[in-house]
Amino acid sequence: MSDVDRNDPLAQLRSLAESGSRRAAPLPSARVREMGARRHRRRIVATVVAASLAVVVAAGGALAAADQLVGAQRPQPSMPSEAETPSEPEPPESAPPSAPTLTQADLVLADQLGQYFDRGWAVVDTQEGVGAGVVSVCQRGGLDTLGDPIAAWRRDFVWRGDGELTIRSAALEFADEVAAGAAYQTLRSWIDSCRSAVLDRGFDRFESAGTWYDVDVADGEGSFYAPYLYGPVPDLPDYGYWDSQGVVLVGNRVLLVSMVDPNTEFHVSYDDNDDTGLPLHPFIDALPAAATQLAE
Repeated sequence: MSDVDRNDPLAQLRSLAESGSRRAAPLPSARVREMGARRHRRRIVATVVAASLAVVVAAGGALAAADQLVGAQRPQPSMPSEAETPSEPEPPESAPPSAPTLTQADLVLADQLGQYFDRGWAVVDTQEGVGAGVVSVCQRGGLDTLGDPIAAWRRDFVWRGDGELTIRSAALEFADEVAAGAAYQTLRSWIDSCRSAVLDRGFDRFESAGTWYDVDVADGEGSFYAPYLYGPVPDLPDYGYWDSQGVVLVGNRVLLVSMVDPNTEFHVSYDDNDDTGLPLHPFIDALPAAATQLAE
């Protein structure tokens, strides 16, 4: 382009056209076919990719729609309302201790003690608790500590023919029948070992020719022991005390009865009754009646 007039634009255009025609040589036919096949493959790949994407998108939409449909049909867990919410089970309350039901109405009555040499008995005192002094000379401790009774009543009697002849009784109530049964056996063991208790109380002699007798009582157990002879009696050194003991168990209650006779002029027979096999002692007849009274 050095010979071209720089001030002639048309001459410059003609010069560029001639230069381009000299440089632009046509491609061989094989090369042209190769390039066409390559463009064709690219179009196929693009079409396949586009179709695959369309399938994936369509499948994803279908799955989402199916999931929504199934989700709508699947029952959803419901939260329990406040009223339906189960409450925690409360621990069982411990049973309250048994309330005492023993009253003075459950004590032995004077009429139930029978006649002693054709004379009856009079009540000297009735009081709640075990009272002062022992009920039985065989006691090795206070009755109020005998298995921890929940209630106790005492009633004492005097024979109408002689103010020195007495009967002492005490009724005890326990929390349950097991405790009452244990107290019943303890009372029997005290009577079995009465000798040591008598000597510990300052008496200088003790004789016992007695034994235990089982007495039938309603809904319980009854025992009778007689006689004890111990002394001396104050101011009467040649006299002694004749002592008889009765123990009754009914349910959760126990009754202890003791008859003390300081006068040897009044003896009762301890020979066996031909009908019952028990000693001919009126005190024995009082135990079944006392048991019935105790159970009411």
